[in-house]
Amino acid sequence: MATNNVYRTILLTMPPGVEQRIMEILIRHVGSENRIKRRDLVFAVFGRVDQKPAQTSTLDRQVRSAIARMQERGIPILSDSGQGGYWLGTKAECVNFIKEQQDRQAALARKINGIKKLWKISPNDLQARLPGV
Repeated sequence: MATNNVYRTILLTMPPGVEQRIMEILIRHVGSENRIKRRDLVFAVFGRVDQKPAQTSTLDRQVRSAIARMQERGIPILSDSGQGGYWLGTKAECVNFIKEQQDRQAALARKINGIKKLWKISPNDLQARLPGV
């Protein structure tokens, strides 16, 4: 089964009320100092965790998907890659989060534009630009 079909199946099997449950939990986790670990959030939402690694856990994926949808609707659920976990952001944290995401977006745009430039040159020119290839 293709990856996007796996995710579609995971989302279709998500029980109702997951987003509401996440909100009920996160309301007690405001500010980064009160973050909740992802595994603990999954347990709090479902009452259990998969024994699989988080990357392949259906329950974990359902929580991450629900959080992404909630963020898209403007609910300030924040996380970071450094310490991990989720929390409802304060105004100051949201301002910082937005700035960090905009910086990441700009960095990705620079990478994309750099790769696009390679499409415009011949393979011989490419080899000259990349010594050792």
